[in-house]
Amino acid sequence: MKKFLIYSILFQLVFFACKKSEIDPIFEESSNKRVTTQIEAYKKQLISSEYGWKGLYYPNGAKDGGYSFFLKFDANGNVSMYSDIDGFYYFTNGYDKAFTTTYQIKALQKPTLVFDSYSYLHELVNPDYNGGTGQLADLELAISSSTDAQINLVGNVHQTEMVLTKITKTESESLAKGGLASVFNNTYDYANTGKFLTLVFPTGEKSDLLINMSAKQLGLFYINKSGEVDVAYSAFSVTTTGIQLKDAISLYGIKFQELFWDDAKKLYYINVNNTRINITGTSKPALPFYYALGNLFVGFNMNPNIPTQTVEYKALYEKIKANVISLSTAAPVRVIGNVFLEYLPDDGVFALVVSYTRTNPDGTLVFNGAGVLYYQPSLDSKGNIKFTRLSTTATLSGGTLSSGISGIVSAGIKPLTDVLEGNTFLWDYDPTAERTAVLKSNGPQNISIKGLLY
Repeated sequence: MKKFLIYSILFQLVFFACKKSEIDPIFEESSNKRVTTQIEAYKKQLISSEYGWKGLYYPNGAKDGGYSFFLKFDANGNVSMYSDIDGFYYFTNGYDKAFTTTYQIKALQKPTLVFDSYSYLHELVNPDYNGGTGQLADLELAISSSTDAQINLVGNVHQTEMVLTKITKTESESLAKGGLASVFNNTYDYANTGKFLTLVFPTGEKSDLLINMSAKQLGLFYINKSGEVDVAYSAFSVTTTGIQLKDAISLYGIKFQELFWDDAKKLYYINVNNTRINITGTSKPALPFYYALGNLFVGFNMNPNIPTQTVEYKALYEKIKANVISLSTAAPVRVIGNVFLEYLPDDGVFALVVSYTRTNPDGTLVFNGAGVLYYQPSLDSKGNIKFTRLSTTATLSGGTLSSGISGIVSAGIKPLTDVLEGNTFLWDYDPTAERTAVLKSNGPQNISIKGLLY
């Protein structure tokens, strides 16, 4: 029996030894070689695009908006880039000139594009910003998929999304001529002209467009079927042709993901089925006043020098200004500036903000700030608003409420607070002035106050 087992084992060893050359391996090359081949293929792909790649980059789940990077890779590990980054800490604006830095494709968990020396991109991870976290962005991005025309990447730490598409000849020429800088600066001016931006749909409905260049977010505000304010949001980045949205917006039967800049007319438009729809600047929003409050604006600046300001408010303002000065019996003297009503959406209350300075007789400025009082608003069935002052024991989302106002300033502005607390008001847009509203009392005191909306 033992001999039989021994012969059997020897026979199997000889058999498999003879068959070894006839068995195909599962993989024809080692895993290291396969990864090396992949890395070389991706690097070749990056280098091969004649005009480079446009990267749309969305850190922190696009909560901090988006950024565009125009990248030209070479075979020596160098990459030149433009970006729509608006001058963070150590750099000038990324759209003014190309910046050359270095890159690698490394074998981490997946083939990974690594930006390994300082560049515009590093400003998004700068620990000097946002309490040491930067914008929760990534410098190492794994390649998740690719085609000849597009490469998709995901950050290894914060899952930043980046999509690379090939730059066209037209885009390349525009970059060289300062096209990205021109569109960025025009977009900033367009978003901050003081006008409200309105999109009129082919069906006649209107929506208000808000372009937030700081947050790189675009919002489209409208009244939904339930009669409530709704908004379609998307992060965006600025390109050589306009604004590229991360997510397409669909509303009133149309869908768009890009806004195009018309440099001749200095306005944005969308293109839907080869039909151009302009976004127009208007003196007031499409949304009714109380729907727009807290969404399109939060503040009402009761500046006495508004060209159309009412005579009665100018007189009231001069009175409270004189009161504060006369009550400042000892230096430094208090002098009030502008007065604001500012809405706090998270708490549903208003802050009456009174700016003022304190100055010594020799002209030395020792204080430049503001005092604040808080008011609870209430609306009646006719849309009239009443302001009720809150006690200092109330709490807001930011903590315990405090009046935070000098006793002298509080006493001096009493004629104004008496008006606010002793009347109901009709509050609506001013039909005679741009980006202005009118707070008109219903009595017993007859007064109208105009304010700039911000």
